[in-house]
Amino acid sequence: MAASVKTPEPEPRDILSSYERALELVDHLKHWGVRTWVYAPGSRSAPLAYALETRRNMEDFDIHVRIDERAAAFTALGLSLASASFVEGDAHLPVDQQVPRTKAGHRAIGLITTSGSAPAHAYPAVLEASHSGVPLVVVSADRPAMLRGTGANQTTDQTQMFGSHVREFFDWQDETRLVECVENMGLHGQTRRIVAAALGALTNTPGPVHINAAFWEPLTPTDFERYAKEMLLPFEAARGTFYTHPVYDWPSTKDSQANTGHQHSNAVESDEWPDEATVVVAGTGAYSRAGDTGDVVGRLATERKWPIFAEVASGLRGHPNAVPAYSQVLSKDSYLLRDIRRVIVVGHPTLNRPTQGLLRDKETMSVDVVTQMGTWTDVWGAANRVFASAYDLPLAPLEKTRVPGAGVKAYRLSQWLKSGHDWVEHCISSGYGQHQVAQVIWEGTSGPLVLGASTVIRSFDTVAHGPGPSNVYSNRGLAGIDGNIATAWGIALESKQRVRLVVGDVTFAHDMSALMHGVHEQVPDLDVVVMDNGGGQIFGTLEHAQAPEHILQRYFATPQVLNIEHIARAVGADYERTSSLDELRAALGNGNKLSGVRVIHIDLC
Repeated sequence: MAASVKTPEPEPRDILSSYERALELVDHLKHWGVRTWVYAPGSRSAPLAYALETRRNMEDFDIHVRIDERAAAFTALGLSLASASFVEGDAHLPVDQQVPRTKAGHRAIGLITTSGSAPAHAYPAVLEASHSGVPLVVVSADRPAMLRGTGANQTTDQTQMFGSHVREFFDWQDETRLVECVENMGLHGQTRRIVAAALGALTNTPGPVHINAAFWEPLTPTDFERYAKEMLLPFEAARGTFYTHPVYDWPSTKDSQANTGHQHSNAVESDEWPDEATVVVAGTGAYSRAGDTGDVVGRLATERKWPIFAEVASGLRGHPNAVPAYSQVLSKDSYLLRDIRRVIVVGHPTLNRPTQGLLRDKETMSVDVVTQMGTWTDVWGAANRVFASAYDLPLAPLEKTRVPGAGVKAYRLSQWLKSGHDWVEHCISSGYGQHQVAQVIWEGTSGPLVLGASTVIRSFDTVAHGPGPSNVYSNRGLAGIDGNIATAWGIALESKQRVRLVVGDVTFAHDMSALMHGVHEQVPDLDVVVMDNGGGQIFGTLEHAQAPEHILQRYFATPQVLNIEHIARAVGADYERTSSLDELRAALGNGNKLSGVRVIHIDLC
């Protein structure tokens, strides 16, 4: 009788443990440029925690831990937002060694959650990132697919849970546990595809992506110390670079014009678009240090004396042609409004209704949109043309104007600016309110400024003019009040400067848990300035102001029982209360001497 042949046991490295799979995923994503992670703790995500710790000491690899997935997600959003303002960090390196970025300069930031309801808490930040074009790589740990629908603990269907709001989805299941599968069946290519989608490298529509990663027990390394030593060597992926440079950095009209020496090659011999009848509307994201749109439009505005209606977070508010209180001017000064024949739109303007009314007028105005993304803002379908580069804008030669003489254009611009400054003086002429506070904060802030939604950002949008913050940020993708503190926290971590966040009391209450942090975590330099006016006063400026007072207060303004000092002290933050503009100026001036988090409570009640 023939002896039976025993099937040989697989070599130990034939099957990857959950920890090794997690390390492979982190290494591949790091190779494609995901080098900053925000981690929300959990058991099913533990393999990823061990993987992050193994790579913690590698160069350009940062890890931040937040216990609340919602706060973690908005922190990641803030890190990515601020990364566009600091693109010079690796500019000296060869192109193929630089961190891949979006057209606007954002890096892709990683977010890790555990399974069950945990990834759902990231949904608000995913929505904001999707509508703002901010690249996030969301990795949700999961039970294996075979456990779905069985009643297994903390198991739900996490596939496609973010729906159409992510640019790409990858369900990484257990069939890739084999080493040969990981190496030969596409993890390298799948992670490249994921990061490319997040950056909008081929679509020019950056945003969040989602990897759902299933892990079997054991969720911890069998010998973590040994694995940590063995796998501390940098991951080597000599299988292609990220993209060839011409594909990633799309060639633009600017490049061809630079070669010919012409600033604009598309000037037309016509007065169809006279300079004295042109204005610029600049929304959030109009200007970025990595892009050319806002910079070129700003230079054109200077040259041709175009007024600029620049939202406060557009990046063009400090331009000499930016009209303060432009919303009030558009609403009230109809004699100036009548002269507009052409509007050039850059960024994502959403802040006020007068601007939207201007962009709705199809009969008397020509609307040109300039976008460096694959999407653009055109709510009313009024755009006549959409341009991928500001260098493609049709422009009449400078000498071809409806009314000869540069003095006419300068006079018209001066009228817009005078009207705007008159409105600012009117708004700050009396009392101690949000407009006066906004002006003091604008003038007293030289570093990054983050603005909450509702009346706060509108107060700044009215009075801000002249020198001010180095950068202004605001979550205007969906203009929500959620996650503002966490977003500012991420911006402060990335910028490594003292960041100033200004929010209302309801916005503060909505996200105050984001002030909590682990004892082992890096605490940024952050001022959280709370304009406390006893509820959401934005509703008093809308149609709801006509409602009976008790309905307005209970269902809309919703003033909270809120002891801001106790909350600040409870999370280890410094606290200052101000009740006058002089006290506020003094508090702002003290910021340069402080480190860590401080809450400045401005009592406007």
